[in-house]
Formats: sequence, C-alpha cells, structure tokens
Amino acid sequence: MDTKIIEGFLNRINSVITSRIVEEENQIKEIHIVSDVSRNPKQIARDVESVMVSQFDLHVDYKMISVAQIQGDASILKTSRLRVSSIENQIKANTFTSTIVLEKDGEFFEGSSSGIATANNITRVISLATIDAVENCCGLKNIFAIEEIARLVVSGKDTIIIYITAIVGDQEILVSGSAVTAKNSDELVVKSVLDAVNRIVSRLLS
Repeated sequence: MDTKIIEGFLNRINSVITSRIVEEENQIKEIHIVSDVSRNPKQIARDVESVMVSQFDLHVDYKMISVAQIQGDASILKTSRLRVSSIENQIKANTFTSTIVLEKDGEFFEGSSSGIATANNITRVISLATIDAVENCCGLKNIFAIEEIARLVVSGKDTIIIYITAIVGDQEILVSGSAVTAKNSDELVVKSVLDAVNRIVSRLLS
C-alpha cells in the first residue's frame, strides 16, 4: 500500500491539516499528524486508528501516533495550495485537448495539453495540462516530468497514484501523489498531480 493513499484518507479527518507516515521495511512505524486546536489530540488519534482499521484493515498502536497542534486559523494553510477551478476537454478527430484552470489565493492559472485520444493517453494529457498550469503559476517551465500513472481500486473507490520528477535547483526530486475522491475521473487525475507537486510549488514560490 502506497503511504500517500493512506495519508490522503488521514488528511480528511476533521481538524487534520496534514499527515506523514514513516515506514521501515514496508511496516508502518510512526504516524505524524498536524492539526488545528479545535479538537482534543486523543480524539484525533482515535479517529486515525479507526480510519486505519476501517479503510485499510491495519491495526496500529496508539503509541505510534503523534499529534502536533497549531494555533490560529488552519484554513489559511490549506487555502495557500493550488486547487482545481475548472476542467475543459475536447476531442476532435483523434486529438484530445485538455485545458485546466487552477486557483491559488484568488489568482487563476491556465494550462493546456493535446495528444492522441486513446484511453490511457487521455489521463496523461490531463496530467500534462495540470503540470502546465502549475508551471505557469511558478513562472517557470520544464520543472516537472511525469514518470508513471497508475489507476487502482482501494476500498471500492477509484484511486490514482502519480509519480513526478521535479527539478529544483540542481536536484532531481521524485514525488508521488494520490487522489481517492473527486467529482469525476478527470478531477481525480488533476487532484493526484496537485497532491504530488503542491509542496514543491511552495518551495519554488518561496
């Protein structure tokens, strides 16, 4: 199980801002949670245990879970990330074109990509259009390269996992992202890309 999928579920727990899972030899050793102060840390830890059991059939000791709480308006942290604004797709003859608009702090950034209209390539074209919008936000080009995209079903839900290489300075960084909930399959693709690159975008913009 890719830990990004599990973190995606944990991040939807009430008052959780973000999460990080530490693995050793394919075994979960630590679960780190950052939350706001609206709920008791013990309640959050119990919710983490429940999600792990109900969604992944994984029983974790509460001692593995640490909860750090941040004072102030946690929504500010979440809204500073790129979000999906709109998705428009067209097919003409054998060509598929995707136009993605992303929003960040009230600003909008558009990206587009085209390619042959096969089932597998449509997913890649949507991903490339999303990357184009992300790079327009950063004011830079040729930062991200898509390495692999996988579709699977987790607990009866369609899931996408994507691996992207990012060039930051003179370093190549491999990042992964996943998405399990969206209005449709196209938005699922866009959300998986954003899950992978949002932290890199924060570094580039800073």
